Amino acid sequence: MRIKSTLLMALLIVAFLASPVLAGITFQVNDKNYAPHFSPTLEAGVTSVPVDVISYMYGAKVIIEEDSNICISKNDLLLEMWVGQQDVLLNGEAGKDLPRSPELVGNQILVPFRAVSEMLGAEIGWNQKERKILVQYHEAKNNMTPLEVLTRSSQSMADINSYKMRAGIDMIIDVNIPGEMPQQQKMTTLIDASLQENPLLMYMEIKMIPEEPLNDQELVSEIVFNEEGFFLYIPEAGWVLFDIPGLDMKDLVEEYGSQDPVKTAEQMQELGALFSFAPDQSREGKNYWVVKVTLDPASFSKMMASLGEQLSQMGIGLADHGGQDMNQVLQDMLENMELFMVYDLWVNQDTFMMEYMDLIADIAMVMDIPDPDMPGKAQISMQQQASYEIYDFGVSFQVPEITDFLTMDQFMTEMLTLAPEPETL
Repeated sequence: MRIKSTLLMALLIVAFLASPVLAGITFQVNDKNYAPHFSPTLEAGVTSVPVDVISYMYGAKVIIEEDSNICISKNDLLLEMWVGQQDVLLNGEAGKDLPRSPELVGNQILVPFRAVSEMLGAEIGWNQKERKILVQYHEAKNNMTPLEVLTRSSQSMADINSYKMRAGIDMIIDVNIPGEMPQQQKMTTLIDASLQENPLLMYMEIKMIPEEPLNDQELVSEIVFNEEGFFLYIPEAGWVLFDIPGLDMKDLVEEYGSQDPVKTAEQMQELGALFSFAPDQSREGKNYWVVKVTLDPASFSKMMASLGEQLSQMGIGLADHGGQDMNQVLQDMLENMELFMVYDLWVNQDTFMMEYMDLIADIAMVMDIPDPDMPGKAQISMQQQASYEIYDFGVSFQVPEITDFLTMDQFMTEMLTLAPEPETL
């Protein structure tokens, strides 16, 4: 029971955060260090990367046809190339041969990085001393960079103050525990949320639908954040006040909610997140800019370290008294987590409201098993694909009134009480 509750809370936390180390060669994109999740190959002076990297770095659209025909489009440029051939077509006309043929390695297609990048308009350099690939690529829409579009959108969302959001998230979760058979769970999560920025108010309904239901039940939960604090509804316990000793959730969320969106976006870029324009989109008569944001394991680790430093500066931390158990669970989870995430943010070109978001994420973490009878570590990996819609801008909403709830200490005590007694020989 305790393991189930801990894993459920970990999954919920990861769902709302939402790698191999790059050996030898690093990147610098627009003067910012970037340590991506892939390992490039270097042969005869030619660096090759998975073709998806071209999409992440430049916002290009990549289509693979019949496992061999590679189409890369960006603005008014269309590149066509083929696995095993050095020929390339640029807008239908033969271009300079590639220095190395695209090749299929495992389940990835590798393409020569410099040649493809320069055909898309990027400037590529090389720092031999630091073994670093230097990339300069700048693009603007209406004289705005991707970062500037996002910061203006964030300000517009803050000015309108409230909105609703619905999302569908498909997840594949693999769990490996020593001494037990590996388990895989496929799950769809449906989210309906209402959010207000000032004063901060949130109500969220979460329904997790396993492909093979656990105990013939869907996992249903709710979250409320109001002036009283942060409440989580756990099916087996009811409403729980997320009151980890020493951690004021209200102060924490309000502190981060009040941060300057420009400064926040710039900090993400400094920590290695990539921002680029994906192709513009139209839906239901509206036109959208699409900003692609790529967060790799290295930048995620830096963000977690930065978060810890900022919490310390704010005087916020987890006290040892009463909070040690959960503190250790959360700390171990974050320290042993690797995350790669790419999301496309659809910004309305007329209103600057963010109305849609598409996300893919790969998450891997190693957790100590909080059970003395099961020593070892659980390895958990998660693949996510999600689509979000944001609507009802400026519309007020109501949240449930919570009068009966457990504190976190009461909840943990109850879970220990319900846990089965160990068998004796």
